[in-house]
Amino acid sequence: MANRHHRALAVLPVLAALLLGGCASARAGSTGTKSASCNLRRSAGSDTVTLTTACPAAAGSTTTITITITSSTGQPVTGAAVTLKSIMPSMGMSSDVISALPHGDSYQASVLFGMSGTWNVAVTIVPPGSGPKDVRFAVKAG
Repeated sequence: MANRHHRALAVLPVLAALLLGGCASARAGSTGTKSASCNLRRSAGSDTVTLTTACPAAAGSTTTITITITSSTGQPVTGAAVTLKSIMPSMGMSSDVISALPHGDSYQASVLFGMSGTWNVAVTIVPPGSGPKDVRFAVKAG
């Protein structure tokens, strides 16, 4: 019986090293902020809409979302009105409509994902001289 306990105890340091090593490598280069970003793309008519955010997006605090709109010729679409609304269908939660402000050739907004999980981000774009275009993105918060 004592022999089994010794074997079990001998395995614990190995398991601890594996677990801590995995955590350390996942955080390598981290300074307390999210270092990875996700670029999600959708078509909106002839335009391409890219949503960029941290992966995973922050839950319980604001996270920055950048929207980039590219025309069929590859040129950035500027001067558009861009709004976002985040929705968590599984919990019946949603945000108010948020305006994304111009930021270089893109648009940025701060979004609060109230809890961890998958959120749908509904983006409405009204390019100059055109009607509204709606796209949805699934964003993981955690």
